[in-house]
Amino acid sequence: MVLAVVASSPLTVGFATRHDDSLSVSVLHKAIRDHRWDEIQDTLYNNPSLIFQVNSRGWNALHVAASSRPYGPWWKWLLELAAREKSA
Repeated sequence: MVLAVVASSPLTVGFATRHDDSLSVSVLHKAIRDHRWDEIQDTLYNNPSLIFQVNSRGWNALHVAASSRPYGPWWKWLLELAAREKSA
């Protein structure tokens, strides 16, 4: 259910900047799937725009997070970061 909310959210519409299978995106998505909070923070503090870059499947960091359970406190942090990046 949450994935549908993220997929139709105004935070993600129009912000899939490009398909990017670079190491940075791969590392970020893997850290999210593995719930490695410190690595998620470090990666996004250094390059917050990575939150909107998509992999070859068309998924950005929010999509990956929505599919990774259980949801932790980092989920709210990701949404807040996405909102800040969108408004910047």
